[in-house]
This record gives sequence, C-alpha cells and structure tokens, in this order.
Amino acid sequence: LAVDLTTKTDAELVALQKHGSEWQARMARLVLAGRKPSSGEADAFVGLLADPNPVVRLRAMWGLAMRGEG
Repeated sequence: LAVDLTTKTDAELVALQKHGSEWQARMARLVLAGRKPSSGEADAFVGLLADPNPVVRLRAMWGLAMRGEG
C-alpha cells in the first residue's frame, strides 16, 4: 500500500506521531522537515508532550528538535 505523505497537511503529519507505525511517524517528520515551518506546527508538537505514551512524547521532542525548538 503506497502512502503519499506529501499530500497531507502539517496538522495531519504532526498527528501521525501517534501512529502505531514508526515508519509512518518518521516519514511524517521527514516531510515536515522539508517544508517551511507553519505557525501551529510547534504548538502541535508541544501538545504531544503531554501524551501518556512515552513513544509519542519522544517523537514530539524529535519533531521540536528538528525545527530548532527543542
């Protein structure tokens, strides 16, 4: 099944950090890294820092670090 993450919005890509597939989450971060940062993107990653799942929190930290926010 081919998934084109480049068609997803920034909010959808950030939401993929909660996906059960590490590949989906990693590829979403890579797509975001290639885009100009949006105003709500950092806030969305910060919101994930409160997630009860430590994997999601770690992904959020990676997303913030990738943007120079962490």
